[in-house]
Amino acid sequence: MVDENDFFRQVTTRVCGSLDIKTALSSAFQYLREFIPLDAMGLHLYEPELGGMRTIARVSPSGSYVMD
Repeated sequence: MVDENDFFRQVTTRVCGSLDIKTALSSAFQYLREFIPLDAMGLHLYEPELGGMRTIARVSPSGSYVMD
């Protein structure tokens, strides 16, 4: 059983642990895969003027990609 506070602290540390978005997402993705079955993970930004989402970065087992 995982301590909920430690789990969220670990994820936050990985996401905020690098200014390089590929490194941060990859680190969080690898950690989360220990607990959740993940195929991919992305960072998206809602743009109200466009009325939609913009994908900033994506990570999967085959690698990480910055889209913008």
